[in-house]
Formats: sequence, C-alpha cells, structure tokens
Amino acid sequence: MGLGVAMLVLGLYQENATSTLATVLLVLAGGISAASTGGFLCNHLDLSPVYAGTIMGITNTISNALSIFSPLLVGVFVKDKTNSSQWSNVFYLTAGINFLGGLFYVVFATGERQEWNYYDKQQKKDEENSESEGHLHK
Repeated sequence: MGLGVAMLVLGLYQENATSTLATVLLVLAGGISAASTGGFLCNHLDLSPVYAGTIMGITNTISNALSIFSPLLVGVFVKDKTNSSQWSNVFYLTAGINFLGGLFYVVFATGERQEWNYYDKQQKKDEENSESEGHLHK
C-alpha cells in the first residue's frame, strides 16, 4: 500500500512536484513495500507448509505475468510525455490498483491452515492434538 500512497501523492501534486519530492516519495514507498512484503510472503507458509513453494510459484508467476501490462497501460494514458495531467492518471491508476489489492487481502486473507495441506486425516488430528497440548506446529 506504500507504493499506492506515494503514487496518489505524486498524482495530486504533479504540477508542483520536484524531482526531490518524487525521489523521497518513491524511496519511502520502497521502504514501506519492503516492510509489508514479509507479511504476505509468510502467508504462504501459514496456509500450507507442505505446498508453500508451489503456492509461491503460482502467485509469483501470476504477479510477474500481469506486470507485463504496465508499460502498455502507460502508453494508453500518456501520449505526451511532458503533460503532467496524463502522468497523474497513471499515478492514480497505480494507487487505485494498490489500494484495491490491499483491501482484497485485508478482507479475504487468512492465516489459518487449509484443509488441503494435510495428506490424510490422521496428520490433521495429530497436529490438532499437538496444538491443544500447547505445542507449536510441526
């Protein structure tokens, strides 16, 4: 969400933005993004330690495949590279996508172990018994 906030601010203050302001906002956005990355990357392990690598591969592939469209969308919005209002639209779109993605994660994400993590019912029972005795997950 840090990147979304930075893009929103850049979009709002595009006319008066200096290169220093843009640099500071992007550096702050990078720092905030780095801090939040630990939260959602650990979620793969929370959902399923058995399939965490597979889940990470699938989600990372989708994420990288969709990022191919970024330069294409910029080309749709920006016809004149010196027109700040056209660049503001790019920043607003980026902020909106980041906000909606974060909102989706906050509403629908869970840290609960999923049923499909277990090979069989006995494995799930063993883990539940271990939790009820105060032991950590295997």
